[in-house]
Amino acid sequence: MTKKKFYNTYICFLVLIGIISIFFLREEKIVNVLAPEIDGDIIEHESQEQLLDTSIKIMAETVDNGYDIFKPLAGSSGYRYGPSIIYYEDGSMDAWYASPGNNNSEWDWISYRHYDGELWSREKIVLQPNGGSLDTYSTCDPGVIHFNDYYYLAYTSTICSTDGGINNSIFVARSANPDGPFEKWNGEGWGGDPWPLIHFEENNTNWGAGEPSFVIADNRLYIYYSWNCKEGFTLRLSTAELVDDWPATIHYEGTIEGKNGDSIDVCFDEEHHKFIAINIEDFMNDNSGIKFMESDDGFNFKRSGVIREGISQYAHSCGIAKQKDGHIELDKDLLIGYAYGANWGQWALHVQNIRLSAYLGQRKAFSTENNIRRDPRDHEGGSSNLAGISVAPRVIDVDISDRYADIPVYGYSRYRYIIDINENELSYSDYDEDIIEISKGRIIPKSPGISNVRVSYDDKYTTFKVVVHDKDYVYRKYPEVLSISSLNTERTWYMEDEGVQHEIQIRSYMVFEDGRVSEGYNDVSADHPSYPVRADGSVYHFEYESANEDILTISDTGDVHLHRPGKTNITVRLGELSYEIEVTVNKRRLN
Repeated sequence: MTKKKFYNTYICFLVLIGIISIFFLREEKIVNVLAPEIDGDIIEHESQEQLLDTSIKIMAETVDNGYDIFKPLAGSSGYRYGPSIIYYEDGSMDAWYASPGNNNSEWDWISYRHYDGELWSREKIVLQPNGGSLDTYSTCDPGVIHFNDYYYLAYTSTICSTDGGINNSIFVARSANPDGPFEKWNGEGWGGDPWPLIHFEENNTNWGAGEPSFVIADNRLYIYYSWNCKEGFTLRLSTAELVDDWPATIHYEGTIEGKNGDSIDVCFDEEHHKFIAINIEDFMNDNSGIKFMESDDGFNFKRSGVIREGISQYAHSCGIAKQKDGHIELDKDLLIGYAYGANWGQWALHVQNIRLSAYLGQRKAFSTENNIRRDPRDHEGGSSNLAGISVAPRVIDVDISDRYADIPVYGYSRYRYIIDINENELSYSDYDEDIIEISKGRIIPKSPGISNVRVSYDDKYTTFKVVVHDKDYVYRKYPEVLSISSLNTERTWYMEDEGVQHEIQIRSYMVFEDGRVSEGYNDVSADHPSYPVRADGSVYHFEYESANEDILTISDTGDVHLHRPGKTNITVRLGELSYEIEVTVNKRRLN
């Protein structure tokens, strides 16, 4: 070997040793500096890439043990859950939450309380179902936002009685005042009978869509909601424009976070441009805690951690106090509320303060303190103050030949005891004077037709419907159907939708001669006699036809089976009534 070759070989060897040394020193630095700070619980939820992330993160801690603002009476059922809370600069707050209905035909109503900085006001019932409409069984799971001078209250409801509380969709109402009166979105504007804000278009045997939460960010309305189908619970996101008819501008964004079965509330920290979501981890068991998740774009969420210190065991359905636009400020006490109780339907509503803060660096573990066992029952007896009024039945049938019909108005306490009211102090408004007249608490028919009515008592109110039939009308168990039309607004379907195959179902909107409406899809009451359907499939039998069965076929119950991409039409028939749907089938939709 020449001397020149020897030196070249030696220099190459030194360079190689230097590169290897730098590599090992770098690895040693990473291990020595970062490993001691990594919590074992975090490793389960973070990838190695996330561990190296130095972006802004959120820390949550409990400030106090809080207090109950509702307890069910000992020995009886009763509940409040799913609070939506708005706070203001003066320290006051408004809170809406689900509460029992009339213990009969309506499962849930939405109640309201105001906090003035020291005391909570008496409870007031502010939203109830519309009789014979698409939300006929319930109004629950409120989510509230304020913009363009209105409070918008979205809620979960269903027209399906089958097995109770399934096949849910999301509806929305608005009011200039936090305690109403509220007008519901009717598909074209505000007022009258409701139309779904987000319609569940999968098989009717699933829980459906619901539990909405609002946030305004980047000059758009973000709508988060639960979607429960055969694949399980997921969280979905849709957005809308900040305009008067924003329900007509909704755009579906996708599935954003796997859920553990409990509702999620989302808020926004404008300073750090952080979306923060909370829900109950290990909900309804003795290890309950508040889980926090964070996102920079409102779509991709990471788990921040869980706090259990001071949180009640058997907790579920939580909400966090937000500003009117869904925003929060960090490093300040924020009120959270949630239901708790080990027995189904016996749930107290608890509120307490937490604090959220931002930090840089590697993710830190939350406190490992245990939660608290609390007694959700009221052993001292409850108040008998009037919480609201209602009408039962909520649809009143009158013949044109009748002299009058009485209006059955009832007063209810917060524990749903019936309370006497002075009928002379009731007032009636917002009805069609060409169809009815109301005098001294009686309906006087004037001409055949349908009219909604609002009845008020002091600051309490509710609505009901009057149907005036002509003299030749025949009351039947199965009334005639006047029209059928499409309920589902999304007509682009995917053979693979964000990695799964969803069970699409066509359910028709049916309008009956008696003023009631229903969804129709050949559901037969004999299959579940304890929960008979309004549109019994043995009487009202739909037929479905695909113009191209190579693209899709439809079962007798309206379930759609997709075979290949393409465009086709579906014809839906009920006797002589029919309508068509234009459908585009795509191969897949990515999240």
